[in-house]
This record gives sequence, C-alpha cells and structure tokens, in this order.
Amino acid sequence: MKISPDAASSNDAEDMLDRTTLRKSRTKSIQDGHGDMDVVPTSWEKTLAGDRCCCCPSPCVGCFWGFMCVLIPVIIGSAVPMLKLTDEFGWQVVSHPLTQAHYAHEKLVVQDLTKVTSLFPEDTTIVRNRTAYNEVGVSASLLYVAKGTKCPRDKDKCDLTKGNLLSTRNMELIRKFEDKLYNDTKYQKYCLRDSSGCTDMMSFAQYNRLFSVMSTAYRSAGNCAAFSNIFPDSQWLPSNMDNTLAKDATLDMICNPETTLQATCRGTAWDQTTEAGRTAAATLVPYLPLDAATVTSYVNGSRPRIFPKFACEYKSAGLTNIKADGVPFLKSYLPFGFPVDRNVTGEMDYDEEEKRLQERYSRDFFKLYTEAAADVYKDSNEEMEVLVSADSIIGRLETEIIQYIDMSLMAFSFVMVFGYMWFTTGNLMISGMGMIQIVFSLGPPFLIWLVIIKPSGIQFFQLLSVFLILGIGADDVFVLNDAWNQTKKAMLKELKEGETLDINKLMAISYRQAFSAMLSTTATTALCFVFGSISGIPFISWVSFFAAMVVTFDFVWCITLLAATMGFNERTMSDTLCCCFGQVKPRGQCGQQGCCWGCVPLMFDKCKAQRDEEEEERSGIERVLSGPFFNFVNKAKVPLLVFWFVVVILMIVSISLGVGIADSNPDSMPKDHPISRRTDINAEYFSSEYAMSVNVFWGFQENPVKEWEKTNEARELNMGSINDAISAQGQQKILDLCEAPDNDAGLRCEAESCTVRGFAETRRCPMQYEISGGYNISYPATPSCNSGRNCIMELVKEFALQTGDRKFPVSDLSLVMSSSEFRNYLDLRFALYRSKGLAWKFRKEAYQYQTGVFFDSSILSSGAKIKHLWVSFNATFTCFFCPAAEGKKHYDKWDNFVKSKVDGTGQYHLNNIMFLFKVFQDRMVTEALTSMGLAIGVSLVTMCFVTWNWVISLIGTFNIVAILAVFIGTWPALGWKFDMYTCLFLIMAVGMSVDYTLHILHAYNESSLQTRYLRTKEAVSHMGVTVFSGAITTLLAAAPMFGCTMTFFNMFGTFIFLIILYSILLALLLLLPILLLFGPEGHFGDIWCFYALSAKMKRSNNGGMKATE
Repeated sequence: MKISPDAASSNDAEDMLDRTTLRKSRTKSIQDGHGDMDVVPTSWEKTLAGDRCCCCPSPCVGCFWGFMCVLIPVIIGSAVPMLKLTDEFGWQVVSHPLTQAHYAHEKLVVQDLTKVTSLFPEDTTIVRNRTAYNEVGVSASLLYVAKGTKCPRDKDKCDLTKGNLLSTRNMELIRKFEDKLYNDTKYQKYCLRDSSGCTDMMSFAQYNRLFSVMSTAYRSAGNCAAFSNIFPDSQWLPSNMDNTLAKDATLDMICNPETTLQATCRGTAWDQTTEAGRTAAATLVPYLPLDAATVTSYVNGSRPRIFPKFACEYKSAGLTNIKADGVPFLKSYLPFGFPVDRNVTGEMDYDEEEKRLQERYSRDFFKLYTEAAADVYKDSNEEMEVLVSADSIIGRLETEIIQYIDMSLMAFSFVMVFGYMWFTTGNLMISGMGMIQIVFSLGPPFLIWLVIIKPSGIQFFQLLSVFLILGIGADDVFVLNDAWNQTKKAMLKELKEGETLDINKLMAISYRQAFSAMLSTTATTALCFVFGSISGIPFISWVSFFAAMVVTFDFVWCITLLAATMGFNERTMSDTLCCCFGQVKPRGQCGQQGCCWGCVPLMFDKCKAQRDEEEEERSGIERVLSGPFFNFVNKAKVPLLVFWFVVVILMIVSISLGVGIADSNPDSMPKDHPISRRTDINAEYFSSEYAMSVNVFWGFQENPVKEWEKTNEARELNMGSINDAISAQGQQKILDLCEAPDNDAGLRCEAESCTVRGFAETRRCPMQYEISGGYNISYPATPSCNSGRNCIMELVKEFALQTGDRKFPVSDLSLVMSSSEFRNYLDLRFALYRSKGLAWKFRKEAYQYQTGVFFDSSILSSGAKIKHLWVSFNATFTCFFCPAAEGKKHYDKWDNFVKSKVDGTGQYHLNNIMFLFKVFQDRMVTEALTSMGLAIGVSLVTMCFVTWNWVISLIGTFNIVAILAVFIGTWPALGWKFDMYTCLFLIMAVGMSVDYTLHILHAYNESSLQTRYLRTKEAVSHMGVTVFSGAITTLLAAAPMFGCTMTFFNMFGTFIFLIILYSILLALLLLLPILLLFGPEGHFGDIWCFYALSAKMKRSNNGGMKATE
C-alpha cells in the first residue's frame, strides 16, 4: 500500500507531537509538581500504601507489610541452614589445557591407584600394628628469629650479622622451649612414635646429642682425641656454645661433616672389625649406625632444613659465616604421627587424619606454643622470637582468629551505616527496615546459589557482596525516602482546609518517581556485574554473578518491603516518637523529629538563621548543595573542567608509567605480621621442604577434562591416543628425555639457572648392581646423589635388556609392562631398595605418584592396554605461585626442553601447580580489562535506554571513565599493581562508580525546565542530597576495614572508599560543570527511534481500545 506525501507528513507531524508529549510526560517537574497530583493509584500502589490486601479490595492497614516481614525471614531461614563455605577457591582457569591436564591426572591417581589398572597399585590388605609405632603425619615448624636484622623485607637495611642465635643463653632458651612442647602430655599422645616412644625432634639439639655421644664413642675407641678434648664427659653443647673451640668444631661438623670426620676420626674408630670400633658402634647404635657416609648423608640432608642457606658460605677470611657471625635464624621440627587413633589398622585417609588432629589438639597446641614463645621473647630481653608454622595443625585456627577480629571490625560498618541512616531520616522504623532490606538482600541469592547453581557452597569472596550492598542499598533507601518526603511536602501545600493527606496518592507519586531512578541504577549496576560473570576465572565469575543477584534483590525488597514500610509508617507512626514515645513536637522544640539523637537536631534548628517557610522545610545538606555549593560550581565551571581534565591526563600518565603486572603475589597479611615474616624468611633463607616436581603426561586429548565435578575436581575425562608415545620411536624419545640431565651440559644442577634440580655433573649418578631373583638390579652407590628424575622408561629398559629379545625399545610396551614378569622385577627392585635402607624417594610409594602408567583394564587379565603414562623431574624453581614474569620464564624453559626431546610422541602435557597459576596470571589481567570494558559499554547502552538521550549517555560514560582513570591512577601511590586482588576490584569498579553519575543524569533528564542551568540546578536540588547521603554511608561502611589485619580486607576497604570518594567528587565537581556547559537542551540528543516506537505503540493501543469500543 502506498502512502501519500500528505499522509507521510501528517504522520511525521504526529510523531513530533507525540515525541513532545512523551518527553513532557517523562520529564515532570520534581520541584513544582512532584508529578501529576491527579494521578490515579494502581491496585499495587494501594496495596503498598496499606489501603487494601493484595487482590482483596477491603482495607487492611499493614497487611502487605506484615506479609513481607514474614516472607523475608522465611526465605532467610531456609537459606541459613544450607549456608556453607566451599573448599573451592576458584582461581583455576578451567578452560585451559594445562589446568585440565593437572586435574585429569589427579583424577586418574585417585580413581585408579587402588585398582589393578595401576602399575603400582596400593596394597589395601596391609594391616599395621600402630600401637607401638605410627607413620609420619605432619610436622610443626619452629622458626627462631633474632631481632634486629631487618631481613629479608628491607633489602637496603638488611644485615644478617646483627643477630646471633648461637649463644649459650639462646641455646638454653631454645632447648627450654622445645622441651616444653615435646614433654607436653597431650603431644605425647599424637607424636610420631617408634618402638621406644616419641621420636626426637629434628633440631640443632639433635646434632648436639649426636656429637656428644660420638665424643664418648671416639674416646673409647682410642682415636679422635680432638673430640675428647672438645666434649668432656656429660657436657651438652648448648651449655657450652660460648666456648669457641667447642662451637667451631661442632659447626665444622655441620657444614662439612665428611671432611671433618675424615680429618679427625680415622682408622679404627670406623673399623668395626676391632673391639674398640665395635664398642663405639654399640654406643652410637641408638642414634645412628657408625658409618661415616650415613652420618654425612643425615647431616647434609637435614642441614638445609635447620640452618639458613648462607650458614656455610665461606668468607674471604677463610671462615664460614656461621663461625664468624653465628646465624640469625634456626629451625626445628616437631613431628606428629598418623593415625591419630593408634588402634586403627589398614589404610588411612590423611585428609581425615589432619582434620582429626586439628579437632583434638589445635587449640591446646596453639595455647601451649604461644605461652612458651612469649616466655622466650621475655627471657631473651626481646632479642629472639619464635614463629611457629603448622598449617596442618593450627593453620585454620590462626586464620579463624584473624578473621574473627577482622569481621568484628567490619560488623562495625553496619553500626555506622545504620547510625547515619537513622540520623539522616530521623525515623527509626524506616532506617531499621532499610538495614533489614540490605541484609535480607543476601538471602535469596544464597538460596538460589545453594539450591540451583552450586550446592557445594558459597565462595568466601562472594560474602564481600554485603559491603557492596551496604552502599548501594542505603542509596536506594535515601532515593525512596527523599522522593516520599518531597512529594509529601508538595501535597501538604496543596491541601485545602478540612482535607486530609491522600496516602494512596502519596505512594503512587513518590513510588513512580523513585522507581525509575532506582531501576536505572540497579539495571546498570547489575548488568555490569552480569558481564563480569562471563569471566573464564571461576571465582571472578562467581563473585560477579552473586553481586548481580544481591543488587537485584535489594531493589526488589526496596520496592516491596521498604515501600510498604513507608506506607505503614505514614498511616500509623508518622507523628510518633519511637524512643521518647508520644507525639512529635514542632521543629525547634524538644521532642521534635530525630530526638533519639539527643539535642543535635534541636541545636541545628536553634542556631540557624531565620528562613522563609520553603527554606525551612529543606534539610541543611539540601540547602547547601542547591545554594552555596551550586553557585560555586556554576561560577567555577570552566576552571573545574580544566582542573579535572588535567587530573585525568596526569592519572593516565601515572597508569602508563607506574601500573604494571605485580612482580610478587599479594600478601595475605601485612609485611610485619608474624605469618608474613615466617613465610618470607622460609622462602628466602631456607631450602624448600617440598621439591617442586614437573610431570610430563601422555594419553589425554588436548582438552583432557570432559566434565567438571568442581573447579578442582574432574568428573569425566577425554582420553586420547597414546600410540605414538608407546611406539618404539616414542619409547626412545621418552628415554632420551629422562636421560637428558645426564647428557646435556648445564641442564641439571642445584641452582635456578639450570632446568632440572640435582647432581651437578653431566653424567649418571654412580650405580651399584646386585643379583636378585635372576635380575641384575641397579641401585645408587651414593644415596645422596640426586638424578633429578623419576622415569618408568629407565626401569623398562633395564628389564628388557635382561629378558626376551634383550633389546630396547620393546615391540609391545603394554604387553611388557602388564606382564607378571615385569611386576615381579619391580617387587624385587623395591625389596632391594628397602634392604639397602635407601631413602623414601626410592620406594614403591614414591613411584606410585612420580612415574608410571595406567591401563584401560586389569593388568591381571590379558589384553590390557596403556592409557596413560607419565614421568617427573625435580625443578629448580621453588615458588608455588611465582610472579607473572618469573612464572612465564620457568614455563617457557620447561616447555622448550620437553618439546626438543619428545616432539613426535603425540599429545603431551606439562604439569606443575605453578604452571596453573601462571595461566591464571596470564588470563587475570585480560579478564579484568575485558570485563571493565564490557561494563562501560553496558553502562552506555543502559543509560541510552534509561534517558532516551545519547548526549546525556555519552556525558555519563565520560564521567565513569574519568572516575576509573583517577582510581587506577592512584595505584602507584598505594603500591598497587595488577594482581588477583586488584583485578577483582577492577571488575567491580564500574558497577560501584555508576550510581551517583546516573542519579544526577536521571534527574537532569526528567526535569521539564528548558535551560541547562535550571535543569542542572533542579537535579542538584532534588538528587544531590540523595547521592551525598548514599556516598557517606558507603564511606562509613568502608572505613572500619582500614583496621583489618588481613591484607585483602584492608585493600578491599581502601578500594570501596576510594571508588566511592572519587565517584561522588567527580559526580559533583566534574559532571555538574559538564552539564552546565554542554548539557542538552530541548530535544537535542533525543534518540528519536525510541520516541517513534513509543508513539507507534501508543497509537496501536489507542486503535485497539477504539476497536473494542
């Protein structure tokens, strides 16, 4: 159908008329009319006002309000019993192949290790008598620190010679401290035991016992005269540490035991064929076998754990540091045994044993060591302190104590917010229900999360949403309360004599006005968080989505519970004083509104100058903002705009020069906190108690996990082809990979410059051979020689060269490794290792986790095929969570090494927990910046839909970007860089910064006045007090967090405080000058299509109504 030009022009004119009409309807004057006083309340608005009970037309004052007061506690009551914290931190990037490979292999280990599909199945039939002895469980690490070194935190002032623990007094204090812990009757129940009772601690005192007994034995052997002179009978070294001769001899033994023993104790002292040698041996048997190699191995193995790394470094004078200056740090280890209940037989669940030990002994042990450590600190004249590290025993308790203190501080946030809200509104009921609305906004998200999304529990960081909603929720309370009060004042002015206030109409006008303002900010904030929930990092996604739900439900409770509270309060309690009881007195008299705050409101009213009636009705903040403050901004709008422009440019420069990726992980505690200090000292000066191992896997697809149970547990795996890896060529390449440390110069050493940690020479560790069961089995000639690897292919080669075709590679690796002959060979090998007293790393239990294969079916039946194979190497890096640049360097080094050896063996994966953290760091910054960019885009689009004006939307977006620039530009002054904490802050920043900007823009857009000056002034007059009060409450909520001990809480409080401070400052001092200079007037910037679509819908509705008629 053709449309005539006249008809088209008629439609255009009609659209323009509708556009003007629509704008007028959307921009009712807040000041002059507070909306249409002839508005007809809807049924819903009457329900909120208490005039009717939902769909029932009969009046029921407070019916709906009472219903909401019952409904919300029911929802909360349903959620609270289900509330639990998940054990998932959620930092893993579950979509990355490295992450998937780690948890896929872990799944196989847990799933298959007790089955006959494993090459080294666990023997679940073993029954152990644990009445007399038990197995190694966990240890408490006791770190002794001499005060005054300023190490390692203060690199410029660090002086390791300032403190010395090797004095008689300090040694006696250490012995006294250790005896108190060791002799505790409850510790004796849970200690690591052997046939003679609790085993000795690993400590410097243990060396002393050994060397004292050696002195007696050597003297009886007629040799080692030097030791006879140094250690008289019955003299224990801690009582004689100030004796230079005794100390130096002991330290020589510790730093270089092999040389010292050879130099001072030759001949018959080590010859057990003589009577003197046998006598010495008999004396030393309870401590260590009389064997120089064993003593040397023991001392060399334990020294890095007891003494700092620098203790035995030689100085230019030829003396060691330990002789010249002593040491400022020492460590001891208090061992605990599992199972906790000694009569338990069979296999143990070590996680359950740890929990059991924590439940039974953590509080007693915490009290015991804190009291003993306090005595050491006092008796040493505050020159020595003891830092105990026992995460498996008291780690959770320590954290709970700190969290309890921090949570107590943060609870004060609620008190401050409630106090300010009560003071501002002057109404206990409204402010009380406002706080209930805020707190209860957490209930439905908890319920939805625990029932539908993730029944395993709430992640800790999600609980921080309560501090976000303290500010956002209080802001909504002020919006609705201010709209109610402004509308009420306007309606009271228009009342004629004998008329009463129509509460239904009051509810309708104020509710509609506040609803649009709250909906715009809620939608923008919630959508910003929703887009943060698409992050590939689970904990960021969880926090963002949960925050979006909390913001949404706060809005829902505000437009239901709080709105109903306003109606109920107006009908029943508006003229009643809650605290003083009785009727409210006129302003300026005792008993006026707000009397619960003592004389403060009364003093304000008594001291103020005389004002006209209109000014009298406005609050002090409202008068200041719309009067002197607005006049200042109007006069200084150009200088203010220039000032903030310069500030934003400077902040951008600050970001480009001073903000980068953090070179260290964020601390959990302040730098001077004992937990941080012991962590730093251990990492800097002591060898790691756990060797970092890099595994190489074959048998998975590129993405090994098909389905996740949790972010740290795979449910179903994607197994791939392993044929290339187990082929003849693949076997040789894997063997070449394993033997590379023996053949490639510079690949293996103890320093971080190498890739593999171990024996520094480019050759194989010396081996010896022994015939067992017809096999010539190799074992290390020097147990302390570290090959740096655990490789099943080396065992296959040794077996293959003695059986069958006597060649390697084998033609069918699955057939060989599943054969009973190969299993018998492995049993003989491990039996030989045990008979030689070799370390745990050579035992079957170690091989179960460090190298091996898994089969697709039982190895007891024919046809079992290898589905998974892995080997492992010791790594030279020591950090579990390396900084980003360092982590990338280590990963690239390992990736290049492995790729150069096994290219062509099919799909393989590298695995180490540090590599997973490296992936997280790589993704973290990208995710944060992407989420922030998406949130800014969402804000722009949302503001367009809310205001129907692209100019206003662009102005608002510019202000939000300026807020973010100023916030991030402050980071260098705070010492912040991109890390896991600050990236989370960035994702939250847009949602936190949008509210005040959008409130003012919404008020500007709703104004029916024509000039930008009048529209801006009206926006400030009627929305300025709301945004100011909202900012104050959020700042008050954040302030107590400055006193928190945990670094994250402290930083989180700083983040909230700064982002809100900058948001209110720029909303009032940048956004207002921009509106005064460039704010749209008339129809400029209107998004015509929105108006046209609205007009079309209106015509369509009118046509439908006529047709119905």
